[in-house]
Amino acid sequence: MKRRTCLYALLATLCFLLTGCLGAPRTETIILNDAEQQPSGEEASPFTVRTIYSVLDGQGEGIYPIGWIDANALLAFTPEYPSRSRLDRVNEPYTARQKLSEVGVFTYPQNSLVLSPDRRNVAYISVSGNVMQLNLHSLGDSGNTLIETTKSKQILNVRMSWSSNGRFLFYTIDNEVEKATQLSVYDTTEGNARRYSLPLVQQNEFTSSIYISDDGEDAAIVKRSGQDSVLELGELRGKEFISQYRHSISSEDWIEWIHQDQIAFVGTDGALYAYDQRNDALSVLLNDIGRFRLSSDRKLIVYTQGGDSVYAASIYGNNVLNMKQIYKGIIPYQMVWSPDNSKLLIISSKLNQQGNLKEYTAPKSQSLVIEFK
Repeated sequence: MKRRTCLYALLATLCFLLTGCLGAPRTETIILNDAEQQPSGEEASPFTVRTIYSVLDGQGEGIYPIGWIDANALLAFTPEYPSRSRLDRVNEPYTARQKLSEVGVFTYPQNSLVLSPDRRNVAYISVSGNVMQLNLHSLGDSGNTLIETTKSKQILNVRMSWSSNGRFLFYTIDNEVEKATQLSVYDTTEGNARRYSLPLVQQNEFTSSIYISDDGEDAAIVKRSGQDSVLELGELRGKEFISQYRHSISSEDWIEWIHQDQIAFVGTDGALYAYDQRNDALSVLLNDIGRFRLSSDRKLIVYTQGGDSVYAASIYGNNVLNMKQIYKGIIPYQMVWSPDNSKLLIISSKLNQQGNLKEYTAPKSQSLVIEFK
């Protein structure tokens, strides 16, 4: 009997302790291995392709996608000689055009029309007789602003680019008398232009492309002499461009501002470099690539390898992550991320040095939209 009483007491004590434990908060530490933390296969990649669209397939020749108006629509240009040319909206699934407005006649858009990154304006070259004009066309109200007209002994070049925030338009004017290039920065907020002189050192040297920072104070210039291209990064100070850094660059002559103090470019060795002017640091992001383009928020990159293989990846600091091949089949001339990074426009036509349109053999269409899951 005594033994049974002790047993009952022990059971009662255990029940009391268990009740107290159940009523108290409890913390557990669970350790998972790497395989359990990361999803496998397609789920692990942020660049799984959902759909590939052929842009304006069967609509005829001479229609050129330019970029994105919004996350689901493209801007396209169609020259209509000898009348005014047209700008169109191309909605998903990118099979039909909707006319937006008309602009002055000009040549193929690859070098003579640029859409601002904020998708508000289009800068373009118009030609009237022997006079060339630089115009700003608003996509909001279809209004036009004349920015520049050629003068005696001057040639208004078709080298133009926008700052990443869409505020500044950067363009050049060649002065045949002074044998120099004039750099001009048009401020869309203030409605005026600043001008800077860029001496050309070698006799056969010319400016092939230009890029400006978001504050309009720094610039990257690519000078070409023969088959060699050199990047010069510097300040727009006073009335001059002050070069502070030089590096050889690939023949594409393409530069992207990662942020106010850092640029990305492909060297002649095929390496993608990031140069930070704050500490004069040069980093290698990728090797053996051809072309590249950054998303507007600078978080994603698309690049080519072997000509027709297209890869997408994420950027974190100076690291490139989640690299994945997303397409193979055409040689891209231009690649443009949609504003929300969910799609990619690939254009596969280019101008050669003689100004004639060169078209690569592409399946079904020269322009594609790749949509990600």
